[in-house]
Amino acid sequence: MNLNNLIMKILEPQILPPSQYVTRRCVLLPPGSNLTYERDLKDHKNVNNAIEYMLHLGTNEDRVLKAKLMLWAQITQEYVNSYNDL
Repeated sequence: MNLNNLIMKILEPQILPPSQYVTRRCVLLPPGSNLTYERDLKDHKNVNNAIEYMLHLGTNEDRVLKAKLMLWAQITQEYVNSYNDL
């Protein structure tokens, strides 16, 4: 008995019901949206710790776009880290 058959026999996998499918976990905001959510700052001297900016650049199924965005995120994060070290 090969390994695959052994695993299938022990685990007895079943097809997921539609209620357990992975769903999109992002919210598409209407164009021109300006939403504000106010909360207390952890550090009142640093007003930048309360800024959050969201962009929707496409679906996560576009592998080329995802690769480019991951590269862009790494480059910008390295820049921020090097700026903070000054």
